[in-house]
Parts: sequence; C-alpha cells; structure tokens
Amino acid sequence: MTTNNTVPAADETLLPGLRFRLIHVFYAMTLLGAALATFGAAGLPLAVPILGFWASVFFSRSRPRALARGCLVVLICFCLISLLLPAVQTARESARRAQCANNLKQLAYALHNYHSDHGVFPPAFVPDRDGRPTHSWRVLLLPYVEEKSRYDKYNFNEPWDGPNNSRLLNPVPWVYACPSDRRAVRGTSLWTSYVAVVGPRTAWPGASARKMSEITDGTASTILVMEDQSTNIPWMDPRDLTLDEALGILTSPDRQFASPHRREDFFYEYSGGRYVATADGRVSYQFYGLPRDVWSALLTIDDGVATSELDWTVGADDWKRPKVGNFYRLAVFVLLTLLPLPWVWRKPKPAEMQAQDIDA
Repeated sequence: MTTNNTVPAADETLLPGLRFRLIHVFYAMTLLGAALATFGAAGLPLAVPILGFWASVFFSRSRPRALARGCLVVLICFCLISLLLPAVQTARESARRAQCANNLKQLAYALHNYHSDHGVFPPAFVPDRDGRPTHSWRVLLLPYVEEKSRYDKYNFNEPWDGPNNSRLLNPVPWVYACPSDRRAVRGTSLWTSYVAVVGPRTAWPGASARKMSEITDGTASTILVMEDQSTNIPWMDPRDLTLDEALGILTSPDRQFASPHRREDFFYEYSGGRYVATADGRVSYQFYGLPRDVWSALLTIDDGVATSELDWTVGADDWKRPKVGNFYRLAVFVLLTLLPLPWVWRKPKPAEMQAQDIDA
C-alpha cells in the first residue's frame, strides 16, 4: 500500500489564521497616539474602529472585496457624522452663549430693582473701618437674584473670606457663572464671569453709590456690567476691574485673552467678543476689535460722547486664524490610517498560508 506523505497545497480561499506580529502592535499604538494628539480623548472612539476595520480586511478571504465593503460603510457613516456633528456643536455653543447673555440681563434687572428700592445702584464694595473693601456688590445683590437664603446666612461682621462666609463661596450662584467660562470647564467653579469697572468716572465709583441721574452720557451708552474670564476673582471677593485694567483687557492683542466667546472649528478660529449690559438694562454682544477710545466712552459716564457718535462698525466676522498644528496632526493621522493600504492586494504566499494553517 502506498502512503502519500505529500502535504497538499494550501487553498488560497481559506481564511488565514489570526497571527499578530510586532509590527501590528507598533502600528496600533502609533495610530492610537496620533488619534489622541489630533482629537484628544475623542480620538480613541475613532481610532479603535479604524483598527477593527483593517483587522477585518486583512483576516478576510478576499481583502479587496472586504476593503470595498468597509469603505462604503465608512463613507456612509462619515457623511452622517459630518451632517449631524457641526449642527450639534453649534447648537450647544449657541445655548451656552444664550445662557450667558440671559445671566447678564438678570443682573441688569437686579441692579435696576436695587436702584428702585434704594434710590441708587449698589456700591462696588462695602469697606471696613479702615476703608478696605470687605463685601462685594455681588453679595448685596443676592436677594435680587433668587439667593435670599444665602444672603441671610452671610455675616457682614466678618470679611467675605471669613470662617462663616467662606462656607457660602461654593457653589457660585448660577447668575454669576457663564456656561462658556473656560475656567469652569477646567473644574473651577468659584470665579465670577461678570465684573464691574470701578473708578470715579464709571458707573461704580467705589465705596459710594451711583444714582441713575448721574449718568449724563445716557444709559444706553454706559456699560454697567461686562463679561470677563481673564481674571480669577471669586464671586464674593470685593474686587473688580479698574478702568485701566478693563481697557487693557478689552484692547489686548491676544484675542483669546480679550474675547470670552470665540467661534472655532477644527481648522479655524474666528472672531470673538463679549456680552455687556448697559445702564438702560439692555445686553449686547460687542465684537473684538473696538478701539480703545470707544471702550473708554462706553465705560465712563460723563465724557459727553453719545451713542450715535461712537463707531461700533467693527467688521470682526471677516477675521479667522488657521490652526496650523491641527492641519499637520490631521495629515499625519490620515497618513497612518491609509498606511496598510498597499498590503491589501498582496496575496499571502502558499508557504505563509501553510504555516498559518499548521500554527492554527
């Protein structure tokens, strides 16, 4: 009887064994690192399906056919995400900005109600016997912003950061916290997003109170409260901005420093601005780029400049800055994603497939 010891030729239609080499692990780690560098934590949910996609292609019976099917699925998913994701991000940012503007309007209403009850706006701070600021206008305004219970617990016989009052610091009242505040995103929730500008010629002279009738420039052209995220001021701290400090922030060449609200996408950062509340109770959005003299006229009460005389026509919408680093990182990520493509049409040699079958 004849015994046939010949090993039959490997059938190229058989499914190759799952064999991972060091190069596969290296590629997976590199792609994951590039995804994290490009998209942050959101890169992981993107990189893992890509690795699964290439794994399904390479361990399929027909790599070109599997690649074609996979590309079709990826194209459909990409189209859906590209249509839905920008709309979701825009809606979220619009909602945050609307809430920030609403907070400022509530503060303007509260200040007007305080003026109706006391005949004056609240002082910027209440001093101690030595004239040092001890209590903030934001504390005085608590009963007018639905925080009467916290106001009743506040002890005016000790400083704002005394043992009793310190317990009231956290959390910050909702009306003093803008949802778009980048400091809150970093995990801090003590800072105020809204400040006054204190000075003898502003709406906040300091320890003394200002009457509405003293605003001779007109209430529509005088800022009462403005948005600010550039200084870390706890909301109970009797500290705000001086006129020079405010003008320095508002006209800073650093747009990130001067603009609390900035519209941006993955590739570009667009013009920003901030919300301000004028003494007539209105809230408006002022784009970055207003000249220093315009801001000075808006912050002072008696410079004799009317609203109609101010040049507010700053076309900030035409400014955008490319995020060069994101372009490079995305290019590297795309290159790594397509790197296995040349191996799709490479058929395993019979000897390799035979060794894979024996190992399996």
